[in-house]
Amino acid sequence: MTTNEQFSNIEYLFIDHTCNLDDLISILSYTPRLCRLICTEVNNSNKYITTKTISTISTSTYISITRCAVSFDDLEIFITQISSQLEVLRITCYEDATYLDANRWERIISQNLSHLFRFDFKYEEIIDEDFVVTKYHSLINQFNLSFWIERNWLCKLYIDTDGWNINIIRYSIDPYRLNKKSILAPIGAIIYGYLIDSHRCLSVSDMFYRNSTMPKDEQRSMKIDNDGGVSIIRFYESAISPFMTYLFFDKIPLWADLLPGRYNLTCQMRLRRN
Repeated sequence: MTTNEQFSNIEYLFIDHTCNLDDLISILSYTPRLCRLICTEVNNSNKYITTKTISTISTSTYISITRCAVSFDDLEIFITQISSQLEVLRITCYEDATYLDANRWERIISQNLSHLFRFDFKYEEIIDEDFVVTKYHSLINQFNLSFWIERNWLCKLYIDTDGWNINIIRYSIDPYRLNKKSILAPIGAIIYGYLIDSHRCLSVSDMFYRNSTMPKDEQRSMKIDNDGGVSIIRFYESAISPFMTYLFFDKIPLWADLLPGRYNLTCQMRLRRN
């Protein structure tokens, strides 16, 4: 049993190594004043996790787990019990499609994390001959319902191919934001913004195919109306499946970063399908 003499005054904790969830819970039982927790990697617990095994830390407002290999059931118990004052939750999960259950996330946040204003969620899964589409993969569209839109938490899905011909499908929920590296804005569909070849890119599609050498088989000028004077200098249509149109920017008005609520792009885009 933890005594007052054993408590630590640590407020910021960075665990830069792999640990199991039960070990993390044990460590946190000694840090009742913890505000920010950052973990490099957290794996499944070796013990049965219940609400009684987790000490509540009412001061904790920030949790970030770079690699989370914990079951969704155990993670739910952990984040809902550790602190109801969480304001920021950042987590990347792997190979467990149950994490794609948007309705479950909505329930967790609505009932237990009412102070949460930033939710950075990423899920990655390798696409190979063993890849199986489950019912949870089909739930990804639930992240586009009003609960997520009202909070400006945008869903993105893309496929990343590295130099070893490994295809990784990536899902992410990111706060709506505009910065020097990317643009995210409503355009009549989900928007994916990435920095490619030093240009800003918007694409509208079911998936985003990213590769270091993307073909540029068709280029032309295009006009866009956004009530603010953003100009697109060119676009091209990718010859790689899934076929889609990419828009490239050279300039963004200065107020775009300051007033993202005014930045509503509207345009017509022609998408090609197989």
